[in-house]
Amino acid sequence: MRLTVLALVIALSGGCESGGRASPDRSDPGAIETPPYQVMVEHILIAFRDAPGFRGKPPHSASQRTKQEAEILAKALLERARTGTDFAELASSSDDRRGTTYAMSNYGEEVPEGFSPRTAMTKSFGDVAFSLRIGEVGLAAFHADDSPYGWHVILRIE
Repeated sequence: MRLTVLALVIALSGGCESGGRASPDRSDPGAIETPPYQVMVEHILIAFRDAPGFRGKPPHSASQRTKQEAEILAKALLERARTGTDFAELASSSDDRRGTTYAMSNYGEEVPEGFSPRTAMTKSFGDVAFSLRIGEVGLAAFHADDSPYGWHVILRIE
């Protein structure tokens, strides 16, 4: 039933984004934005030596980096990504966890093969990933509980 209704909504609205839900008319400021069922993102982790998520064993590339240095680097990468620098190029030179693309299903949604539930990622990561539009870049800032590994520069690709 849910898929039939969704198909009808998509047909009547003229299509959907690859996130799976019919999207509101972005030119209408009163349109209600609904979170997508699923997203696919690429991300760059900028960790630091004392990040609590690593329990004293950060990636080698972050083992000498301070928290302040990590924050400065993450914000600089975010700005470069937003102004057109190729995300893959930024990731290859800066990511503390090489080659990280994630496909996630939102809270309460089915988790198809190749996807992870949103709850498999840190809270801040999921919050940012599901708030982005396709092609948009955001930052999940370090937080001891909600993002304990450091800063995540996130690009939504689907």
